[in-house]
Amino acid sequence: MLTLGGRHFLIDSGISHRRLTEGLAAQGLGTDDIEAVLITHTHTDHVSGLPVWFRKTALRFIVPEMALRRVSVCMGGDALGSRLFSFVPGEDYALDGIMFHPFPVEHDAPETVGFGFDDGTARFTYLTDLGGADERHMGFCAGADLVFLEANHEPELVEVSSYPAALKRRILSPKGHLSNKQALSLLASLKQPPRKVILGHLSEVNNSPERVRERVDEFGILRIVNEVHIASQRKPTTVAI
Repeated sequence: MLTLGGRHFLIDSGISHRRLTEGLAAQGLGTDDIEAVLITHTHTDHVSGLPVWFRKTALRFIVPEMALRRVSVCMGGDALGSRLFSFVPGEDYALDGIMFHPFPVEHDAPETVGFGFDDGTARFTYLTDLGGADERHMGFCAGADLVFLEANHEPELVEVSSYPAALKRRILSPKGHLSNKQALSLLASLKQPPRKVILGHLSEVNNSPERVRERVDEFGILRIVNEVHIASQRKPTTVAI
């Protein structure tokens, strides 16, 4: 969940409705307190909860234009224009008083995007599920108050894993996922680093928080940013912007 400008947003819907409501309740919130759910792409781990969320809540869903048809089929045609809306990656939007900047990333779901947010006092960038970063992505990270950045795997662990060869190629491809080294190289190369960073989307097979911390120390990231947090897949990670 992102809270900015006093408003609450959810990014993706890959957990069950039960986990959603329990997680919000732990923050003293309900689904009625959420302005919108913003979808990055339609891989199962990012949208598996969407149909049930739609049926059991009054949430609004905002999806990449290329994913609109697929999402509308699973939610029903009457959702369009009432609780289902689309955006065009690369265009900027005013979203309940927050500037919302969706931008394309290279992943094997063609609609995949990252997000930039700006309420006039704080900037947040969300960047996961991409095989490599370019100058555009670095521009959204530079000078941000907080960046959530993918640090998915260690390549050598992927290579020796029990994964099928096709899945290994997919993860390691230019349309796969950022390794620890790629993520931290991006941060280290920024002329204006962000103030705080959350490293997330860690593989439970091919990575670990301990390995990420070792890489953070290796790249000297704490010399250039104020705080580094490692997100857990099992419990909330709370960071103030």
